[in-house]
Parts: sequence; C-alpha cells; structure tokens
Amino acid sequence: MKKNIFFSALIFACFLIDIFFLGFFESQIVATLLCFYTLLLTDQGNTRLLFLSLFLISFYPLILYGTFGLSLLYLLPLSIIVMEMKSLFRRAVWLPYFFLVAALLANQLIIKQYMLGLGFYSQFFLASICVNLVILLIFEKYFSQR
Repeated sequence: MKKNIFFSALIFACFLIDIFFLGFFESQIVATLLCFYTLLLTDQGNTRLLFLSLFLISFYPLILYGTFGLSLLYLLPLSIIVMEMKSLFRRAVWLPYFFLVAALLANQLIIKQYMLGLGFYSQFFLASICVNLVILLIFEKYFSQR
C-alpha cells in the first residue's frame, strides 16, 4: 500500500516537473512522466499506476495544443507492442530505451508534423531524445536498487 502511494506521488511529481518545463521551454523537451511510464510498462508494473500516468500524459496536448488525448494515438499502440515484445524478450535491457525513442519519434512525426503541421527541428528533437534517455537511465538505476 505504501509503495502504491509513493509511486502515485512520484507520478504527480513527474507531471508537475513536466508542466514546469513546458512553461519554461514552451515545448516538451523534458518528459519525466513518459520516462516513468516506460519503466512501469517494461517492468511488472501496477495497472492503476499505468492508467494514472497515461491519463496525466494525455493532458500535455491539452496544455500545448488545446486537444485532450492526442498522445494516446501513439502511446496505446506502442504500449501494446511493447507488452508483446516483453513476453518475447524476457530480459531485454534495451526495451525501455526502444519504447522511449519510439514514443518521442511518434510524437514528433505523427502528432506534431502530420496532424498539427508543425516544423521539424532536428537539433531540438535530438536534444529531447538525449535528455529523456538520461532521465530514463537515472530512473532505471534508482529503482533497480530498490
């Protein structure tokens, strides 16, 4: 019970950190909640925590573009694919990193470019991938010790 409360508080803290960086950078370069969702998805995570983090992730397009749930268009299919891959590759260390890069790439190509018609800035996108991979690495090292 305490563990679920701790992880729920951590999910809300990641959401608030992301909102802060959305206001600071005026774009989503830091996605700590997506990194934490990646760890929950590739680990044997609690489904309530997965749905809570998915619900909060779906608020980002509402804040940025005025449409709720655009991120679910790429996160739900990718989540299903990763769940199937998780059963195929039992000890795949690369699976969270693959999911994170695929989610960021799908966000950039499907949502921002195709649906919203925004431009592609490669340096900004590569910086976003690097920052989020480092955050995922930090989360993974911290929670693997617990």
